[in-house]
Amino acid sequence: MRIYIGSYSEDDADKVARDLRAAGVNCEIRPALDADYHAYPFVEGKLNELKTRYADGVIMDLLEEAEDNFDVARALLKDGMWTKDFEKKFLDIQFPGRKRFHRINRAIQEMSTEYFTGEKLEKHV
Repeated sequence: MRIYIGSYSEDDADKVARDLRAAGVNCEIRPALDADYHAYPFVEGKLNELKTRYADGVIMDLLEEAEDNFDVARALLKDGMWTKDFEKKFLDIQFPGRKRFHRINRAIQEMSTEYFTGEKLEKHV
C-alpha cells in the first residue's frame, strides 16, 4: 500500500525519508509539479475612451491613477535619463513615504539579528 505524506522542499523531503527509513519504513521520494493558476481581469483600450466608457465607479479611480503614473513617467523621460535610474526616481515621486519603509525595515532586521544571534541579548537579561 502506498501513502502520500505531503509536499516538501527537497531538503525537507530528504530528512523525512531518512527518518522514515531509520524507523524501518520503506519509502521513496518522487518529484511532482505544482502549478498555480491566477486570472487577472483587465481593461484594454485608449485611455480617453476608457475614461468615457467607465466614467463612474472603481475603474475610473484606477484609470485616473494610471493617467497620473503616465504623466509622471512622461515628465521624467522628457529630459532623458538612464533606464536604471527611472524606476527609483519614479517611485520616489509617486511614493515619497517609501524611504521610511527602508529605514524601518532595516531597523527591524538589525533588531531581529541582534535578538537571534544573541549579540546584545546579555544586556537585556
